[in-house]
Amino acid sequence: MAKIGARCGASAILPNDHAIGILSGNALKITVDKSRYSNAFIWQQLWFFHLTQGLDGLKNVGAQPAISISNLKEFELPIPNDLDEQQRIASCLSSLDALITAETQQLEALKTHKKGLMQQLFPSPQAVEA
Repeated sequence: MAKIGARCGASAILPNDHAIGILSGNALKITVDKSRYSNAFIWQQLWFFHLTQGLDGLKNVGAQPAISISNLKEFELPIPNDLDEQQRIASCLSSLDALITAETQQLEALKTHKKGLMQQLFPSPQAVEA
């Protein structure tokens, strides 16, 4: 999780096969007990709270917003007790994210296509004079 700056509160999951590296001083490492919690579910929750400013109460505001690990430890996430339920919810949310991404890409392709058609229908004045 980014702990300082404009993206304060933004988070990501590192894949299991990620190479060993050094964690930036601008990041918080959150380790999830995989026997009790779904990484994907926790990430979906944290990302939701980041996007909806739900983490703002944790931030210290100075020159730049910052979240401390002690503040983050006090934050309570609503989590179902059943690990399978967490995984089903996370899977559903991931599927919706993929659908939104695909629809957004299709919309952008249609906008580009429309622009091309408009340019064919209404050529620029320089193209007409040539």
